[in-house]
Amino acid sequence: MSTVSRVHSENENRLICAVKGAPETIKAMLTVVPEHYQETYEFYARTGHRVLALGFKKMDGLNDEEARKFSHLRTPPLTWIQIGELTRDHTERDLSFAGFLVFSCALEEGVPELIETLTQSSHRVSLMLGLAFPSPNAFRTSVHHDHRR
Repeated sequence: MSTVSRVHSENENRLICAVKGAPETIKAMLTVVPEHYQETYEFYARTGHRVLALGFKKMDGLNDEEARKFSHLRTPPLTWIQIGELTRDHTERDLSFAGFLVFSCALEEGVPELIETLTQSSHRVSLMLGLAFPSPNAFRTSVHHDHRR
């Protein structure tokens, strides 16, 4: 997901495109991928955290190639109408890495005991979390759930 915002200050009035998404998706949009990028987000995912990557770029008009493609647009600065005509392909590329957002989603009180009680009473317990692959494994470990039972 991306958003284009106008930043006003005493010294500047510029447009910034900010993008957030899955680390593996954002990685392909970066101009330079930082050292240890993949190892860092995979570490947090393995330990049960939700990880989002952040990227940004300054949008001070269009380069020559973009100007030809969007010749009907006036540059710089872009107006809000012109920004609305830009595609995601234009805004979500050539990004600078801004960092990772790492969320810790603690289990509600009593969840591990509830899962253990259900398992012991011959119920089959399935975990459907919709998270990146390492996260469910960390969740399963935190509730001591053996999916093979």
